[in-house]
Amino acid sequence: MKSPLKSLLLAFSLSLLAACAPQQVLKPVPNPMQAWQHYSNQVSALSSWQASGIIGIRNANQAVSANFSWKQTGNQFVIELSGPLNLGEEILQGQPGEISLSNNQGQVLKADNAEDLMQEELGWSMPIEGLVYWIRALPVTGVAKQINLNNNGTLATLNQQNWNISYQSYTVINGLPLPHKIIMQQGPWRIIVVINNWQLI
Repeated sequence: MKSPLKSLLLAFSLSLLAACAPQQVLKPVPNPMQAWQHYSNQVSALSSWQASGIIGIRNANQAVSANFSWKQTGNQFVIELSGPLNLGEEILQGQPGEISLSNNQGQVLKADNAEDLMQEELGWSMPIEGLVYWIRALPVTGVAKQINLNNNGTLATLNQQNWNISYQSYTVINGLPLPHKIIMQQGPWRIIVVINNWQLI
């Protein structure tokens, strides 16, 4: 059974971080689709970026949260995860088909699938291969999708790979709107991602 205290702490952590992080109101544009395509082309052209914040994952039986720092260089990523109250740090890194996870006991586990590796080691997972796109408000290329746009040319919702993704707010970095708060749902799973800091390299 899900712990009420864990759920309360998760909600508090996410709401506190969301309140502290910068958010910006973007003005409506005459052609939202054209603006979104322009933003998407610029964001997808960036080969390296970093994002950090907090992620919360909940289903009917559990609620967990972790601080994260994500560094992406081309197809390679390094994601550092740390739990509340300094319970330890996990480092997930690699590229599609070649993933490793280093835990706080010095062990290094390897797999070809990030989700299975996280589930086995952490007891929860997130769709890493999709998130590398979705965290930047981009759909996975070459995969069927449904999108809705805001009147300012930013992505409002995205349905892809059986995930319903809602972009709650944005921040502007180097003239580009990047997500600040994302809510993802698939069946009983609900994932909230709050990005407190973006760096475009």
